[in-house]
Amino acid sequence: LDQVCRTEFLREDRYYRGYLDAAQFKRALTQVVLRLSSAAPPGGRWFDAVFAGLDRDCDGLLSLDEFEEAVGQAQETMRASNEDEWHSFVTQKDALAGSRGGGAASAKMAAARHTHGIEAAHTRTFSGSYTVLDGGSLGEGAFGKVLQVRHHQTGELRAAKFIALTNPQTYHLVQLEVSLLQALDHVSLLRLYEVFQEGPDCVCLVTELCSGGSLAERMAFHRES
Repeated sequence: LDQVCRTEFLREDRYYRGYLDAAQFKRALTQVVLRLSSAAPPGGRWFDAVFAGLDRDCDGLLSLDEFEEAVGQAQETMRASNEDEWHSFVTQKDALAGSRGGGAASAKMAAARHTHGIEAAHTRTFSGSYTVLDGGSLGEGAFGKVLQVRHHQTGELRAAKFIALTNPQTYHLVQLEVSLLQALDHVSLLRLYEVFQEGPDCVCLVTELCSGGSLAERMAFHRES
C-alpha cells in the first residue's frame, strides 16, 4: 500500500515539491483506489471534505503523509459502503424468498419492492412458459449458463440465460443489463423478451436467439472469405 501511495503521489508531483494541490490529490487518490479495489471511488464531495480536513495549515497543499492518511480514510469509507451494500443485498434476497409462498400477486408486489429495477414475470413461471431443448446448452461462464428453449405458445426458439446472484456486484450487473436491454430496441441489437426470478439466488433472462455463431467464428469467416 505504501508503495502504491508513493507511486501515485510522485506521478502527480512531477516537480518534486513534496505536496499536491486539490486537483492533483483527487487524481492521485482515485488511481490508488482503482488499483486497490474494484469498487467505485467515493464521490467528489468526499474528496473535497477529506482534503479540507487534512489541510490543517490551510495552504491548499497536502504532503505524502497526509495523502497516505487520506488513502486510509478512503479504505474505511469503501469498506463501510460494501458492508451496507452486502447487508442490503442479503435482505432483498431473503425478502424475495419469503414472498414465494404468497401467491402470484403477492410475489409480484414483493418483487417490485425488492428487485430494484429487475422486472420479473412473476405471474408465470419459466417452466410454465418454456421447454429446454435436449442438448440445448449454448454456453456457460463465470456467472451462469445459456440454454436454447422453445416458447410454449408460439413455438419460437429463444435463449435463456440463468445467472446466479451470488454477490451485490453480480446483482447490479444484472440490473444494468436488464435496464439497457429494456431501453434499447433496434433490429441490430439483442432483444430481451422476459425476466424470471428463479428463487432468491437466480434470475433468468429470456432473449432473442442469435444462431449465426460466435463473434470469433464470424470474424474467422470474413477473414477467410
